[in-house]
Amino acid sequence: MRLRHLRYFVSAAEELSLTRAADRLHIPSSTLSRAIRNLEYDVGVDLLHHSKRKIRLTWSGKLFWQDARHLLSLYGEAKNYAHKAADGNRSRIRLGIADSLAQPRLINLLPMRRGKSR
Repeated sequence: MRLRHLRYFVSAAEELSLTRAADRLHIPSSTLSRAIRNLEYDVGVDLLHHSKRKIRLTWSGKLFWQDARHLLSLYGEAKNYAHKAADGNRSRIRLGIADSLAQPRLINLLPMRRGKSR
């Protein structure tokens, strides 16, 4: 399965028209149709019902559409984090513990930096 096929399917599902989805994606309708057929083959179920000039999602297609949007969103986030890391951004978790409340073992496990904040 290709990420491009997921993008194409999501566009078709949102537009409910292969022609409008192809225009939105700036690709020929035949390319879009072929990609969606390939995706349906990979997934093993029909995702769309086709009729004259109109499409609608099958029940499987509706469920797949929700997950495909989520996957594309996760991919976008992962790509963004990778770019930030390449630019030198390193996120940190800051944890505050009151010495009197924490168990001694926990305090020994955590490196403490007193008086300095980064």
